[in-house]
Amino acid sequence: MNFDYRLISRCKWSLASVEVFNWDIANRIDFFDPIGLTFIAGFIEKQLSISRLGSITFKPEIINYLERINFLSYLEDKFPDRITILPDRPKIKRQPLHDRLLEFDKKGFSDTTDIEKCIQHLSQLCQQRIGNSIKYEITDDVFGELLSNVKIYSGENSFFVIAQRYPKNKLLKISIADLGIGIPVEIRSKFPHLINDNDAIIYATEPEVTTSGMGGLGLTTLKSYLSDPEDYLFIVSNNGCVKFTNDRIKPFINFCSPVHGTFVEICFKEDSPFREI
Repeated sequence: MNFDYRLISRCKWSLASVEVFNWDIANRIDFFDPIGLTFIAGFIEKQLSISRLGSITFKPEIINYLERINFLSYLEDKFPDRITILPDRPKIKRQPLHDRLLEFDKKGFSDTTDIEKCIQHLSQLCQQRIGNSIKYEITDDVFGELLSNVKIYSGENSFFVIAQRYPKNKLLKISIADLGIGIPVEIRSKFPHLINDNDAIIYATEPEVTTSGMGGLGLTTLKSYLSDPEDYLFIVSNNGCVKFTNDRIKPFINFCSPVHGTFVEICFKEDSPFREI
């Protein structure tokens, strides 16, 4: 089973209000999509804030993958005495994969050099896409705006980020996430007519939000990139969960997230052209 947007959208997620939790996903999860990694990282951070001790096990077959993208190292560095990752594993020789992924990380907005490198790498990954009908520089602006919105509207000083190319399927997936107040809180405070979190997320991707001084250029432009049937933009924020494709908006009803914040994943089919903006 993949831990991806489909699993996030259909499961009932809840934090365990106990001192000690034992979380064993070894028999259920085979692979993590980028948004799965950012969501799991946010979930673990929130769970450990209410639990004194914790343990987690991963399926042996994916240990090597998680180590290569830096996710296991992140958990062990972030929670050195709180997480036990089983089984014990031999150290692997990490190989550079600069043309295929941006390793999982949590970056602080004070580290401006790291942010600039992150944006450049995301942009370079996007440039692998064949038949671009827009200038490559626009991707720099989009990711810069997207991260700027995270900093301004989330109330957070850091964000999760990971990107991965899938050469066999010619796909590129990028996930950016924060554990801030969430899109619906900010949007509905200014537009109280929006009834629920899904409505707020959908409205946040509309051009009129940008013109009203709320920002939103990042999400609006990312949505405009969707052209191939396999392209999508998936946004989870508080209790809102919406998937955008080039011809459809699909809100997931009765979604309930244990983690406040915003989790975004965009998927590009590499050999289809960007839609003109």
